[in-house]
Amino acid sequence: MRTPTYTFSMANINLLFELDEQKYSNIAPLIAILKRWDGNTKTGSNGAAIFVLTLQFLNERLDKEGRTKEKNFLAEAEYVAALKKTKKHLMKYFGSIHVVLGGLQQHSRGEVSLPISGAPDVLAAIYGQPQKNGQLRIFAGESYIQMVQFTKEGSVIESVNAYGSSAHEDSPHYTDQMELFVNQKLKPMTFDKAEILKNAERVYAPK
Repeated sequence: MRTPTYTFSMANINLLFELDEQKYSNIAPLIAILKRWDGNTKTGSNGAAIFVLTLQFLNERLDKEGRTKEKNFLAEAEYVAALKKTKKHLMKYFGSIHVVLGGLQQHSRGEVSLPISGAPDVLAAIYGQPQKNGQLRIFAGESYIQMVQFTKEGSVIESVNAYGSSAHEDSPHYTDQMELFVNQKLKPMTFDKAEILKNAERVYAPK
């Protein structure tokens, strides 16, 4: 399974949630889970895992066929086929269709791999790339986030990086913000020079 470009949307995606369990008994449990799903993409959601993986297969098909946006009204049979692929994938790699989103998709770098919430085309969207173990490794989406509050006492700044502040694998900062990121937490930061120098691990002049 290659990585789709995510250049398409399914204009009639609601059809996926309206499939008849009686008509498609082989995937009836997946249809039932999707119908009960509240649309939340938290790591503990089984419905989100099924939806994200099905969306992956749908995008892969549209991308492979070169379908244009004018032709993105999918037939019922195409949604059924994608759900069948989702079931086959989950059973092959996880042994069950009852897999939560955090078990399916991971935020990974180096030796660190963490469950992560989110999905394509939502607020704080993320996109996964298929891995040999059946999981999706996040490769695109949110990155550096900064929140600034302007108060009478001055600005209050918080931020988080998707991975860490270093691109060097031997640095302790290569992955040190990943846990904050997956838990949607921020850390305090400052542009005050005196405060920066006071807490600096190392002060040096680039060569």
